[in-house]
Amino acid sequence: MLAIMNIYLCGFMGTGKTTVGRMLAKRWNIPYFDTDELIVAHSGMTIPQIFEQYGESGFRKEENKALLHTGTADSAIVSTGGGIILYEPNIALSKKQGALVYLDTAFELCYERIKGDASRPNAVSRTKEQLLALYNARAALYHDLSDCIIACEDEIDPVIQKIEKIF
Repeated sequence: MLAIMNIYLCGFMGTGKTTVGRMLAKRWNIPYFDTDELIVAHSGMTIPQIFEQYGESGFRKEENKALLHTGTADSAIVSTGGGIILYEPNIALSKKQGALVYLDTAFELCYERIKGDASRPNAVSRTKEQLLALYNARAALYHDLSDCIIACEDEIDPVIQKIEKIF
């Protein structure tokens, strides 16, 4: 049985945070939140519009408001944006409200899932080489800042089982 806490799924774009998060929440019968969905609902803007109008720093502040909202649940699964670890207040808040779980997925798999996705402003504007550099730059942060690391492949069930074993 899940201890009373929130689980914040983090990782690069395309790791499967949303898919895994929804499945876990359904299996455990607890609330599910996606920080990007909360941001869109609260701001009335799409993620690309927020980036265009307020830049990445403005988006990170909106992300922090979304994280505050998720703290209203005793136990929940929360899928975060790929850059959640870039803004220290987001790290501190997610750790205060629960556990930060890194879904460690190979770059090639992430790339296949995100290439050409216009809803991902940090992906659509970069080449594969630039995305790989971004992936590599963030990988160390995910490893250093997360409470636990789940190795992921293309299959979802083993990922779910690993998380269930830990929590």
